[in-house]
Amino acid sequence: MSVDVASLLIFLSFVFLVLEIFFASGGIFTFVGLTSFIIGTYFLYIGMHELPEVFLYVIMPLFFATLIFVTVMVILGLKAQRTSIKTKENLVGKSGTCIKDITKQSPGQIEIEGEIWTAYSDNDIKSGQKVKVIKQESLKLFVTKEE
Repeated sequence: MSVDVASLLIFLSFVFLVLEIFFASGGIFTFVGLTSFIIGTYFLYIGMHELPEVFLYVIMPLFFATLIFVTVMVILGLKAQRTSIKTKENLVGKSGTCIKDITKQSPGQIEIEGEIWTAYSDNDIKSGQKVKVIKQESLKLFVTKEE
């Protein structure tokens, strides 16, 4: 009986590890896969009525090494998502052309020096009009019509 359960758990562990490759679960599938692998191999060895040294010296260290690796990668990934994007360019005072209409309610797009930027304005600006950058917050540009 324990050998059947062990085989099922070991099979499920590989299924969960493959699912982690195709779905971004934040490491949950990996954790469940590794846990079912450990429990499955433990049940497999209990079926033999002894716990061999390979379990303690190979399987457990591999489990903890993979668990630590996945945990570190998830933490680094979450930290990277939280950091704001900073640009070193200072575009204040530069002129460009509106390429997508800008309204008070919705941003548009402008082109400055061959680059396309998201732009906001307190006035309505139509596509094709010349604009001047008055303020920059990271990747958001605040513009006015150029006179």
